[in-house]
Amino acid sequence: MALLRKKYSRKRWLEILRRMEAGEPVTHILQSDPDMPDYATFLRWSEKPGHEEELRRARERQVNLWIDRAVERAIAPPGEVPLPDYLQGATEAEKARFRKAAFNAEMQRRRLEVDTMKWLATKLAPRLYGDKTRLELEGELSVETVTFSDRKD
Repeated sequence: MALLRKKYSRKRWLEILRRMEAGEPVTHILQSDPDMPDYATFLRWSEKPGHEEELRRARERQVNLWIDRAVERAIAPPGEVPLPDYLQGATEAEKARFRKAAFNAEMQRRRLEVDTMKWLATKLAPRLYGDKTRLELEGELSVETVTFSDRKD
């Protein structure tokens, strides 16, 4: 089945940006609503004059929200893990082993979430979260060459 290209709509474009800024991934936005364009059309729309800057700002806001969520996730206390039915008659030592394993699995999952969000931040908003410091200079640069024979002692 061929996908039908959606005609450009400023209203749809702004809705995509709004939902991105609310933290929603672009693929989810496009797939969750039949009125949204497919991904290739979205990319074409992003190349329209002025849209690249709007998309960059929306992406930075999206990443800022993701970073906040990563911090929340990292500092949230661990939740209580309910014991499965098969452990209801188990000894306290067996229950403790299960709780420890469940806690470790939860911490690993959180670490993966936070690391993924940090990595995405460095790639999607390198100006804000990149590892490299970048110095940009504006203006003209003039270079004057002085040779040994030009020197006055």
